[in-house]
This record gives sequence, C-alpha cells and structure tokens, in this order.
Amino acid sequence: MKIILSNAPVTVTHAAARLSLPLGLAYIGSALMHEGHIVSAVDLNVSGLNLRRIAGIVSYERPDVVGISAMTETYENGLEVARKIKEIDPSIVTVMGGAHPTILPREVLAEEAADYVVVGDGERTIVELVAALGGDGPGLKDIAGLGYQSPEPRVNHRPPPPHPAHPRVPARPLPPS
Repeated sequence: MKIILSNAPVTVTHAAARLSLPLGLAYIGSALMHEGHIVSAVDLNVSGLNLRRIAGIVSYERPDVVGISAMTETYENGLEVARKIKEIDPSIVTVMGGAHPTILPREVLAEEAADYVVVGDGERTIVELVAALGGDGPGLKDIAGLGYQSPEPRVNHRPPPPHPAHPRVPARPLPPS
C-alpha cells in the first residue's frame, strides 16, 4: 500500500513548546517499509500548515492511507489535515496517533475525518491495520492498540509491553562538580 505519514504542525508556540524531529513517525515508517509498503513523510512543522499544499501532495501521491500524529496542542491542526484529505478523496483511510489520540481515543473517533486511532506505540498496530485493510491481516477486533467505529467507538487496549531486555548497569555516584 501507499502511505503518507505526517505530524500535525505546531502553529502557536510558547515558552514550553519545543519542535523536534518526528522520531515516532520514523519508527512507524520503518516498520511499514520493512513490510514492503511505499511510505513518504511530510513534516508539517517544516512546511507549515498549508491546506493547498497538503491537497497537492495527496492529489499527486494518491495514498491509500494517511497517518497523522498529534499532540493535544496540535490536535485541531491534525483534524484540519484529516478533513482536507477526506474532502479530496473520502476513500483515503485516515489514522490518527500520538499523545492526544492515545489519551482521548473516543473523542478522536467521534470526528468523521478520523477512520482509525492508534493508542500507544504504533509500530505493530499500524502494520497489522494496513495488513487488515489489504485483506491479509487479523480482524480489527484482534489488533491491540486500535480504535475504530463499529458502530460505536471501540478501542482495543493493549497489555503493557514487557520490560526491555537490557543488561543491568550498576549505578555509580557522579563525581562532585
């Protein structure tokens, strides 16, 4: 499948706001590419929230799925992007993830522009969702961390991940400065 990943842009900055590389989207993209999907990314914090530009990208790329990552302060911008995508082509599947959809998945699913919500880390969830959309994956109800309409909002909460296997590093006091 052809997939575009995007972060919802920060449009109002404040002292506590900080822009950083969208590493979560990079992990998601890597997992999808590993499964053979064609993935492109649009960093809207670099290009800005320009709905005409988004329309041009979506019309040119013709993706099957668009994933949008949103924090609470960028959630409304993420919705604008999703609405624009649905206006261009309602058949494009929109998936919202990130901090805000993780905390309030039912609120996000109440929006017509959001087809699916990924709760928590999304590398496994998005790969399984895209496989399911292509007819090769598990049923939606079996995908951990996925929220969707059925006909009511349904969220499959995932069990906490196991602790990573890492060597025990002994703690040592820091030298005085």
